[in-house]
Amino acid sequence: SETSEDVAAPRTNGLKIFHACFGGLCTSQPTGSLLLSLTETLLREAVDGAAQTASMKEHNSEDASVDVEVALFVCESIRKLPNIEQVAIKLFPWLCKLTRSDSAALRTEAGTVLSSVDLVRVIEEAKAAEERAVIAEVKCERLRAEVDKLKDENEELKRQAMLGI
Repeated sequence: SETSEDVAAPRTNGLKIFHACFGGLCTSQPTGSLLLSLTETLLREAVDGAAQTASMKEHNSEDASVDVEVALFVCESIRKLPNIEQVAIKLFPWLCKLTRSDSAALRTEAGTVLSSVDLVRVIEEAKAAEERAVIAEVKCERLRAEVDKLKDENEELKRQAMLGI
């Protein structure tokens, strides 16, 4: 007969392996697209798992516990990244959903990651970038018109040169 320790050991070992692998990825590729993609998937699964658990009358608390532990570790790891603000912005919807988790620790950790983002500054920078893009488009259009005009003048000069005018 299996004891609770026999059942818990593979889970614990699996989480240790996950911590080592995910921690290594955070260290080796803190700005990599693989890290961002994996992090988004893990947080989405934690949110989706919590939603499924809440909707089921009988749920597997072990699965929910693993999801929470994984999401907690992911959030803790995000906080240590040099580009935490960029990552937190890209993961914003998932982090917001985790702040409504049944787990107080997960709510706190997701909130801590979110609080690292200065949203007012990010929005102001986005608006400023949009304004610069509009100005650049106008300048580009003017330059395009100027180039077309110069091409026409060049063609006219070539024509006059050929005629010896």
